Amino acid sequence: MTTVKSSSPYLVNENPMNVLPSLAVAFGINQAIVLQQFQYWISRSNNFVDGRKWIYNTYEDWQKQFPWLTTRTIKNIVKSLVEQDVLIIGNHNKLSFDRTNWYAIN
Repeated sequence: MTTVKSSSPYLVNENPMNVLPSLAVAFGINQAIVLQQFQYWISRSNNFVDGRKWIYNTYEDWQKQFPWLTTRTIKNIVKSLVEQDVLIIGNHNKLSFDRTNWYAIN
C-alpha cells in the first residue's frame, strides 16, 4: 500500500471534530460543535453519578480543544446550552475547594 502525500500545507494530519447538521441548525455551528464534543467524551466516560455519565474539565482545558474559541465564548456557549436544558452542570469533585465543572447531557 502506498501513502499519498498531500501537496497542500493546509491539510494536516489531525483528528477531525464531527458535527451533525441538524445540531448546527438547531443551536448554531459553535454550540453544535461544543455539544457534539461533549457527547463524544461522555460516551467514553466511566464517571457515573446519579444514573448519568459525566465528564469534567476546566474552561481553559476546553479551550485547548476549541482553539478558535475564547474561554469567554465557551462559557457563553455552555451557559446557553444549560439555559436550553440540553446540558447539566454539576460539581462532583472530591475536594470542596475544587470548582471544576462536571457536565452531562440532559
